[in-house]
Amino acid sequence: MIAWIYVLSATNMSLSLVIVTQKMGKQKAYRLLESIMKTAVLFFLLSLASAGRTQNLLDERNLWMNVVPTINFGVYYEFFDIQGDTVIASKFYKKLYRKSDAPSSEWEYIYGMREDSSQKVYFVLRGDEEERLLYDFNLQLDDTFFICNRVDIYVTSIDTVFLLNGEPRKRIQFEPGPETWIEGIGSIDGIVADGGFYYCNTTGEAFPFLNCFASAGEVLYIQEWSQYPCLDGTTALHEPLSISLQIYPNPFNSTTTLVLPDTRLSGELFVFSILGELVDHRVIKDQHTTLYRGIFPSGIYVYKFVSREGQSFVEKVVME
Repeated sequence: MIAWIYVLSATNMSLSLVIVTQKMGKQKAYRLLESIMKTAVLFFLLSLASAGRTQNLLDERNLWMNVVPTINFGVYYEFFDIQGDTVIASKFYKKLYRKSDAPSSEWEYIYGMREDSSQKVYFVLRGDEEERLLYDFNLQLDDTFFICNRVDIYVTSIDTVFLLNGEPRKRIQFEPGPETWIEGIGSIDGIVADGGFYYCNTTGEAFPFLNCFASAGEVLYIQEWSQYPCLDGTTALHEPLSISLQIYPNPFNSTTTLVLPDTRLSGELFVFSILGELVDHRVIKDQHTTLYRGIFPSGIYVYKFVSREGQSFVEKVVME
């Protein structure tokens, strides 16, 4: 179709050349036509290159960097990447590996994953042969997706986000949850959140989220509200200031307590929805502050405290 458009355009220009020749001379007119045709061919080649470009979630150059805040054991990091291939039940899969930031942690094969031509991504647990659907990036508005083999969620929004290098990517948002996917990256709760942390957290202890994503050594995505360093396992790519404070209980039903590490510390508390929308803001003056749930619906929220000195702390909080 694109080629026929350019041929038609060339035909129209050659017909117009008869009129142009009468006004500017044959030699100049042919030079003009040659220049126009070169430009047309260039746009044609660029359009072919663009049409053939896909967002490969399972590119071996990709690296996912998760932050995992826990209730009882502080914060740790998880790293995921693709290393090589395997065959499971006569199908070829990419091998997904995981490691943590613990000194003794080593890369461990956890999933076989494959992506088909329709942008569906499947996974098989290590040692298993049952294939499960993890993502479908061709979903449309109001389509449902069976998440974690036990809950249906539905598409509420499809739009475009821009990565740090300016590249556009499709974003799909779901309810209930919330749950968000970015094309070529996966869930903002982590690539193997089984389609989303909110319904797939089995321990009640950890609250992981995708802190940042890189491909070919270039950081392309950073969670906007996160104040945790973007680490690749050895290097801090983004190192913000942070302080230590407590929020307990977490999860909570009606009230929770914010505890600052110093009686002289004060600042502001910002509460964001998991989609990054500011839903509450208040000034914090006391070391111990009781926070009331109010009218907020159940779900995951992000509490960001910023001191008057510019230090900050971010924590995921679950309202049951």
